[in-house]
Amino acid sequence: RKFTTEKAGFQVVKDPTDGTRLVLAIDRKPIAEWFKEQFDKLRQNIRRPIQPQRKSRGMKI
Repeated sequence: RKFTTEKAGFQVVKDPTDGTRLVLAIDRKPIAEWFKEQFDKLRQNIRRPIQPQRKSRGMKI
């Protein structure tokens, strides 16, 4: 998937779960979390509410 962003800050920060490791952060969020958030936004924009189909009652004469 491709995501575009404007004015995003990239940093190398300490891993919040393991202080000895470094992780890449975008806008102060770990990169994995940032991509999940962007994917969820994309999915919400694509997903359209499904309207239940009305049952046809046939043609009345």
